[in-house]
Amino acid sequence: MKKLIIFLVIAGCCACSCWPQISTQYIQADQNCEGILPNYLQWVTVKDNCQGVIPTQDPLPGTILDAANPWLTVTLEAKDISGNLDQRKFDVILIDNVPPELIIDPSGFADTIAYHRNDIDLMFDSVDAYRAYLEADEQNEILVRRMTNNQ
Repeated sequence: MKKLIIFLVIAGCCACSCWPQISTQYIQADQNCEGILPNYLQWVTVKDNCQGVIPTQDPLPGTILDAANPWLTVTLEAKDISGNLDQRKFDVILIDNVPPELIIDPSGFADTIAYHRNDIDLMFDSVDAYRAYLEADEQNEILVRRMTNNQ
């Protein structure tokens, strides 16, 4: 009797319409920080004893994912004329793994070179023709000294 029960449980699991599962899908954000939901039906084939079953996708291909709506669940479904149904659900997530890039306009900055040595910071500014340095005294208070390049 135990063998028969185990067999029925295994047969019941194998008949489950939830196999195979579709893993979470990721869409890379474009330059507008958006992604377009593809047509997943192009990778779906319907098999049924009756002809004419047309699979559907919800939400529809072309749906926009963006910062306000970066995640959704897609349902692929096939339903025959008798009402028999098979469907798969999976998540789709918009990702943006392109880091921002700082572009510096050098015209807004002086030609400054800074050096740090333990307790002394030196900074040379060629635009103002000054040489300035900071140093810490025994109480770790910062003393600022400036001199022209001629000194």
